[in-house]
Amino acid sequence: MSDVTAVRDEDRFDVAAMHAWLQPFINIDVLPEVLQFRSGASNLTYLLKYPDRELVLRRPPVGTKAVSAHDMKREYLIQSRLAPVYSLVPGMIALCEDHSVMGSDFYVWKELWERSFVETSHKRSPPVTLK
Repeated sequence: MSDVTAVRDEDRFDVAAMHAWLQPFINIDVLPEVLQFRSGASNLTYLLKYPDRELVLRRPPVGTKAVSAHDMKREYLIQSRLAPVYSLVPGMIALCEDHSVMGSDFYVWKELWERSFVETSHKRSPPVTLK
């Protein structure tokens, strides 16, 4: 996947601490390989590569933020409620509000590579051609 790269130095986090928190939700004992998505200008998004699956972690940028900006809990709750009824929303795994783990709230979801928008849009009715 070309949109992921090594984690930038300024965006690194304690992978062992994050995994220790996440482990009860996923039941995997090995630490993941962590890559960072290059796209996106606001929140930081990471790919967690485990031997048998890939997960995605999202957290706010480091530093001072507006009170209502980068609300991970709000994002997590909205997506949790949409996922059962909208197939393009990934299944949420867990929300962490313990700042001792990563310094901020963050959440993790199931990868969604097999459900790209293009693939899903082909399952819909073909467009109507107006004459």
